[in-house]
Amino acid sequence: MSSTALSFTPTEYHLNYLHEKLKKGQSRSADGRYFIPIDAYNAWLNDSIAYSSILWMLNRNLKPALNSIPDNCRILLATLVLIDRLDIASRLISSQYTDNVLPLSQDNISSIDGTLSGTDFLSQQYQFLVPKLGPEIIASQWTTDYILPIVERSKLKQRAEGFGTVYKIKIHPSYDGFGSEDEVSSASA
Repeated sequence: MSSTALSFTPTEYHLNYLHEKLKKGQSRSADGRYFIPIDAYNAWLNDSIAYSSILWMLNRNLKPALNSIPDNCRILLATLVLIDRLDIASRLISSQYTDNVLPLSQDNISSIDGTLSGTDFLSQQYQFLVPKLGPEIIASQWTTDYILPIVERSKLKQRAEGFGTVYKIKIHPSYDGFGSEDEVSSASA
């Protein structure tokens, strides 16, 4: 989105709008945890009010002023919106933190701002760090902090000789790298 001169100053209404619009885009995983799908996140950031409000908040304390929101800080900024701490966004960018260093640790968070509640940021950042599931990452492991984009799960009938539990799952379409059911079925036949 290109930047133009802001014709307004964000008010409490605009900041609430940012937060509520982001929360409305959340999906719920099969284990009850919320995450922000990439398509909902992109729609949120492409909203002109959201974009202008974030840019205005960044430029309040950032010199020189930015003409656009840096591509490499968008997840960090969205996480700050979720925890209602967009007020420290300019410090975060000045400290040269980027999305590439996510997930941030408690030490990183403390160095950004001593008043920032680490537990809020630590847990909320994972709503944006949802891995895309596909054949190339079958053997990957994540800590329990990561949210898997499994939106439905049902236990399959267990055979007498089986020792484990098998589930049929549905992966959120934004994170399904396996292809359609038909493609998966024909590939395994």
